[in-house]
Amino acid sequence: MIFRVLILMTLLVLVCSTADAGWTKTVTKGGKTTVTGDSETMEKMEKDKKTGASYQNEISRAPRRQSSDPIKVTFLSQLSEKERKEQKLEKIHAGLLKEFEGDPIIKVARYDYKKERNSRSRDRSLPGLIQQANSRGKSADVYVLTSLGAENAVGRNKKNGKLVATQVLAYRAEIMSAYNTAVHKAKQKGTIFQNVKIVKDLSRDIKRTIKNDIGPDLPSPSAVARINKKYRTASLREATGIEEGDDAKTILKKLFRPKK
Repeated sequence: MIFRVLILMTLLVLVCSTADAGWTKTVTKGGKTTVTGDSETMEKMEKDKKTGASYQNEISRAPRRQSSDPIKVTFLSQLSEKERKEQKLEKIHAGLLKEFEGDPIIKVARYDYKKERNSRSRDRSLPGLIQQANSRGKSADVYVLTSLGAENAVGRNKKNGKLVATQVLAYRAEIMSAYNTAVHKAKQKGTIFQNVKIVKDLSRDIKRTIKNDIGPDLPSPSAVARINKKYRTASLREATGIEEGDDAKTILKKLFRPKK
């Protein structure tokens, strides 16, 4: 399901929303998704599915990136900046991002969860945050979702040497390519007094995963740009009716009066 969402978000071909025709989606307890709608809606959905498969096929056959090619990475947060400050977590989050400054390969952007004005909440899941980030121009080759919390652990009492139950900080990261289903996980933990070391160790693990595990399988930046341009152009032509040979005046008219 996550991969399907990523492909559809990467495509940028859904210029005309299927919501215009109206359709409903029902998810059963078993996780099976059933979609129903009128003939126009179902026809468009089938076409979008084929377009997604075609895009995925082109990406899979595209040349792979060179080891020196940059990798765009967006760090996602399930907390808004305000929530992190209220929970006194902003310093640790900023410290993690700082570890990537000056990296010759990894080019970092960040997206914090944002609450809609007229909505009580938004989707804070990995695919939900990716979709929100992409809609705000923060699309990337790789997405990293981080979270910080407490975790039960067993330690020894310094005075008597007996085992005691305690809690430690656990800093986690879920790392995912925009072109693959695999979710890589990393975690570092320690006491509150070890937060600097935790941040450095987690950043090391994230870098290693991106460069060594995900990077070699990423399509080259030039190939992605070419394929995305192809599908955006096709989508724009379908939405506006622009045809080869249209002059500038005709194109402008069609852009501001898309066909229905």
